[in-house]
Amino acid sequence: MNLLIVDDEEIEVDLIEMLVEKSGIEFEHIYRANCVRKAVEILKKHLVAIVICDIEMPDGSGHDLTKWIRNRKMEIEVIFSTGHAEFDYAA
Repeated sequence: MNLLIVDDEEIEVDLIEMLVEKSGIEFEHIYRANCVRKAVEILKKHLVAIVICDIEMPDGSGHDLTKWIRNRKMEIEVIFSTGHAEFDYAA
């Protein structure tokens, strides 16, 4: 099982990866992307079971990435992460 972490802030990707590794859940590979475009490139090349994705990024949102995944009928669980206090837009 593979994981993809998508966030435009490298420190957030590092932190999420560290927390995942400490959780004891074993992944064959943890992929990292700093934008939606790179995430799409990874998803076109590799089987990924779970995506942990920031909602707001400069080049596209986590919603955009989720729509791309769902339009291709990929069986991937998407978990949104955000540092914003306002969470209304996540619905």
